Amino acid sequence: MGPETRVDMHCHSVASRLTKPEVRKGLFFGECATEPEAIYELAKRRGMDFVTITDHDTIDGAMRLADRPDFFVSVELTARFKGEPHEVHVLCFGIDPDDHARLQERAGDVEACAQYLHGRGIVAALAHPFWEVEEPLTLRHRRRLAQLFPVWEVRSGYFGSALNAPALAFREACGGVGIGGSDDHGGIHVGLTYTQGPPARSPHEFLANLRAGLVEAGGEQGSRLKLAQATTGIAARSLPGGLGRAAGALASRAPRVRPTPPPVPAQTEPAPLADVVGL
Repeated sequence: MGPETRVDMHCHSVASRLTKPEVRKGLFFGECATEPEAIYELAKRRGMDFVTITDHDTIDGAMRLADRPDFFVSVELTARFKGEPHEVHVLCFGIDPDDHARLQERAGDVEACAQYLHGRGIVAALAHPFWEVEEPLTLRHRRRLAQLFPVWEVRSGYFGSALNAPALAFREACGGVGIGGSDDHGGIHVGLTYTQGPPARSPHEFLANLRAGLVEAGGEQGSRLKLAQATTGIAARSLPGGLGRAAGALASRAPRVRPTPPPVPAQTEPAPLADVVGL
């Protein structure tokens, strides 16, 4: 293990079938078509010390790797503000099947979910805070989410700086921890965006460092090109024969060493951001 520990904290396997962004609904493709084992191998080739999978509202894919000592089971929970149409996605790390069942029971009330997570000592993070899952979140919602979840995803490899920058600014204004993850859906970008922290000997120790605020987000941000690559990867893996094999070959050519992080651009705030963050 190197001088720092890296983990891609947000990626999807073939088990993610419940949520389909509009760009793929029209193509009749699923959320993801990458097998959990392929995600694990690609993450390790790209220098991730530990691996997790955060499928939408299921741990079926993650449980296939649960016996590996450098893997921890996670989920991307869809939770709703009680009595409102506003939904959020919460990354819940290091859970077990009972935790997953209890969180699904509480998914209609994000406050109850947060209470359960805190009571169980489960590290959780608000995913892509400025992406509209359903109805747009108001400043009231985001203020409450900052109280419920001290950890936010501030660097997404799926979304670009237009959504990452306000998440970072809001999280810094409120205090808390920022993490990064590829949010990979196509089996191509796993490990190119990550969370890094002090050397850790186990997933439990890494998550403890995260809870203590000893980590930071690193790696690539999203782009239209990466979105197109992900969609193509899903399509290729979803089809039989040569296209599916081609997608697997593309992933197999991934570098076997840690990627060199690109220069971090200045986080300039869009004009309306000051009004949004105004705390």
